[in-house]
Amino acid sequence: MEKIRIAFVISSLEIGGAERVFLNLVQALDDKKYIKKVFILKKNYNTPFDLELQKSGIDYVYINKKTRLFFDLFAHRRLFKELCQFSPHIIHSHLKVTNYLIKYKLYNKKTKWIHTHHTDVSSEIYLFRKLIMKYLYAKHLILPICVSKAVKESFLETFKLTNIDIKVIYNGINIDEFYYSRKEMNNDRLIITHVGRFAKVKNHRYLIKEFAKFFRTHQMTHLNLIGEGKEREKIQKLVNSYGLQNVVTFYNSNVDVFQILKKSDIFVLSSFYEGNSLSILEAMASGCVVLASDVEGNGEIIENGVNGYLFKLRPNRLFEKLVYLNNRRALIFSLSQNNNYKVQEYSINKMKLAYEEVYIDYE
Repeated sequence: MEKIRIAFVISSLEIGGAERVFLNLVQALDDKKYIKKVFILKKNYNTPFDLELQKSGIDYVYINKKTRLFFDLFAHRRLFKELCQFSPHIIHSHLKVTNYLIKYKLYNKKTKWIHTHHTDVSSEIYLFRKLIMKYLYAKHLILPICVSKAVKESFLETFKLTNIDIKVIYNGINIDEFYYSRKEMNNDRLIITHVGRFAKVKNHRYLIKEFAKFFRTHQMTHLNLIGEGKEREKIQKLVNSYGLQNVVTFYNSNVDVFQILKKSDIFVLSSFYEGNSLSILEAMASGCVVLASDVEGNGEIIENGVNGYLFKLRPNRLFEKLVYLNNRRALIFSLSQNNNYKVQEYSINKMKLAYEEVYIDYE
C-alpha cells in the first residue's frame, strides 16, 4: 500500500497551543503509513518547538517569510517550489497560511487540502483573507476541521455557508507527560496557577483583580503565572500596584510546567475566548481543579461540580469560586480525581486516529 504524502504547513513554531497540537499530531503519525514534511512559513526562531522538530527526525523546511504584510512574494514562490518538489497527496494547513497555498492547489487539483481552525474564526481572519477562504470553502477546495463545537459555530457565523462538511476533532495532549494523581488532600496554602501567553484575550487583568480580593481575606495562598507576551510587563505592574509581588510568581514558557501544576490545587483560565484549551487539558491531567471563564469552548471540557467550575466574567464571580473551594478541601481532592479520569478523552492517540480517518477518507 502506497504511503500517503502529507505536507504540514504552519506560519511559525512560536510557543502557543495551536503549535503544540500541530507538533503532537505530526510526531504521532506512523512513518509506516505516511511520508511527512513540515513547511514553516516564517523563520527559525529557535523556540523549544523549533528545537523539538529539529530533533524529531521529521523532514522540514523554513520558508523564511520576511515581511509582516499580508503577502510576501518571495515566500510564496519558495513555498510553491518546495511543495512541487515534495508533491503531496494532502496539504494540511494551520493558522495564517492559506493565501500562500492557493496557487499550488489551483495547479494541482488532485492534491487534497485540509485546514484546521484552532480558535474563533472571526478573530483570526481579516476581510481579504475571509473573502478568499469563503470562496475556497464554497467551492469545496478545502476541507475545514475545527477543534471544538464552539470553533465550528464561529466558522458558520463567519462564512455563512451551508452544504459544507465541517469536522470537529478535539485537541490531544501527551497525558503521560502531565499525569499526576493526588494521594491526599491539601490543607496548607491554596496554590493557584495560570498558563497562557500574556495577551489581552487571556484577560489576566480580571484574574489579578479577583485574586487580590481573595488574598485580602485568605492570605495562605499563592498565584503562579506561566507564559510570555506583550502584556506581561503591564500585568507585572498591576500585580505590584495591588501589593501582591510576594504572592504572585511569574515564570517564562521554558519552565517545567508539570512540576508547577502537580503542586497546584487550582488552575484558573479567565480568557474572553477559547477554542479547545491545551492548558486546561494539561491541568486536568495534573490533577488540578479547573476554574474557567464561562465562554464557548471551555464549557465543552468543564462540567460544573464534576471536574471544575465555570464562572461569568463579572466582578466577584471568580473570587466567590476561590472562597468556595478554599473552604472545601475535600471537594478539591474529589474533583482532582475526576479530572484524572476525564482527561483520558483527550489523548494524542485519540486525536491522531480521528485525523487519520479524515486523511484516508479524503485521500
